[in-house]
Order: sequence, then C-alpha cells, then structure tokens
Amino acid sequence: MSKTSLHYALLEFCQRNKLTLIQEFKFNLSRRWKADYFISELNCLIEFEGMGGESKQGIGRHQTKKGYTDDCEKYSTASLMNFKLLRYTALNTNQCVNDLEILLNQKK
Repeated sequence: MSKTSLHYALLEFCQRNKLTLIQEFKFNLSRRWKADYFISELNCLIEFEGMGGESKQGIGRHQTKKGYTDDCEKYSTASLMNFKLLRYTALNTNQCVNDLEILLNQKK
C-alpha cells in the first residue's frame, strides 16, 4: 500500500469512528518535529517510513546512519512525551487500520 492508499484508509477509519485525523502534526515545536499523522482521541502518532530504495541522490534519508539515528531520537522523544507511535513502510501499511482498531478497543 502506498502512502496515498494509507492516507485514504486512515481518513475512512477516522470518519467511521468519529476520530480526528491531523496530517503533518507538530508534536515537538522546539525541535520542529512532525509526525505524518496524529489521531488526537487515541494520542497516536503514525509515521510512514519512506524506504523506497534509491533516489536520484542515492539512498533515502531513512536508510543512512545519520537519518536512522535522527529518527530514533525523534521516536524516543515522542515515546517519552507519552504518545503512542505506530510506524509503517510500504510493505506493511495494510496493518495500520488493524492496529488502530486494537487501540480503539483498548480505549473503550
């Protein structure tokens, strides 16, 4: 599933469950960190990891040591701020809605 397909799956899930979906959510203003998506009622950040392989400039940022290390710092900070964090690549985005169903059921 592509990021676009994930986007529409998240929109449908949130509409069906009357949840608020925010794109490009700024969760740490001092570091200017954003998550791809945030569902406020679940306090859940969702990240789509762009692991698409090589680009014209070489490998993607997520695949470099520095990029991966920076992501680890960002995600650790999000966890310390008590956000739930779900991460997906193009190979497992179809699992996202199932995972959100689990979070939603835990909240009930």
